[in-house]
Amino acid sequence: MTYVFEGGSIVYDKSVLTEADKARAVAVEKLPEQETPVGKIAVIKADKATNSVWWEYVDSPAAVEFRELEVQIQGLQQAMAELTILLAGGEA
Repeated sequence: MTYVFEGGSIVYDKSVLTEADKARAVAVEKLPEQETPVGKIAVIKADKATNSVWWEYVDSPAAVEFRELEVQIQGLQQAMAELTILLAGGEA
C-alpha cells in the first residue's frame, strides 16, 4: 500500500507511518499513471475528503525561463529593427 499526503508527500513503506499518519493520508494500491506533457513537471496531489489522488502538471522552471528569454529576444529584435531604420535615415 502506498500513502499520499495532501502536501504532496508519498510514502511507499507503511511500516514507517503511525496509525495517525495513515489516517491523514490517502491509501492507494498504485499511483495514477503519469502522462507528463513536454515542458511540464508532474506534482502529486491528494484529497483526503474525497479519498482521491491525481497528478497536476505545472510548467517546468526551464520552460518558464525559456519563455522569458523569448520575450526578451523579441524585444531586442524590435529595438534592433528600429535602430536600423533610424541609422538609415528613416523614422521608426
